Amino acid sequence: MTTGAIKAFAVRLSEDDALAASLGARLKGISDRVRMAAETTEFAHANGFDLTESEVSQFVAALDASRNGELSDTVLDDVVGAMTRNRYL
Repeated sequence: MTTGAIKAFAVRLSEDDALAASLGARLKGISDRVRMAAETTEFAHANGFDLTESEVSQFVAALDASRNGELSDTVLDDVVGAMTRNRYL
């Protein structure tokens, strides 16, 4: 589902509070998912990550689904893998 680039971007955001705050400020007040994906993609490119809007949209949709208790096996594997690499488990 997700590429290495989107995973790396998510990990970097989780580790870099300033970067995460900067993205949050850029997205503040945006409720349109298409615009949010476009802004996030531009932000990622400016910070050295080669992402597509489609990848960002799919990742956000997976996160939304997980918040609603609908965690797929693929997403669960991605989350557990990231948690293990980052020593959360």
